[in-house]
Amino acid sequence: GARKLKKLGNLKLQEEGEASSSTSPNEDQGQRLTVSHIEGYECQPIFLNVLEAIEPGVVCAGHDNNQPDSFAALLSSLNELGERQLVHVVKWAEALPGFRNLHVDDQMAVIQYSWMG
Repeated sequence: GARKLKKLGNLKLQEEGEASSSTSPNEDQGQRLTVSHIEGYECQPIFLNVLEAIEPGVVCAGHDNNQPDSFAALLSSLNELGERQLVHVVKWAEALPGFRNLHVDDQMAVIQYSWMG
């Protein structure tokens, strides 16, 4: 998702910084073109803004540390965390452009694969 594109952008910036220290401006352009060709991504600001806007937030466990750690309390806390994460993932998927136009099986596949990642 957007995190991978952010990392990709950071890698490009690092490689461009290394390339700018080369001796020849022609070498600099050649390296940049080669890098963008190999990676196969053309970052468009509109696309990146959409990805950043739909990036799912962090879900905290919400465990009450004042309660004694019992099997039932920990299991209940874990169950609530899973429920909240699932709700966040479904809301995130629904915000994806074109998600609602997918077949139900494909929608479930998107949610399942995002859950495993």
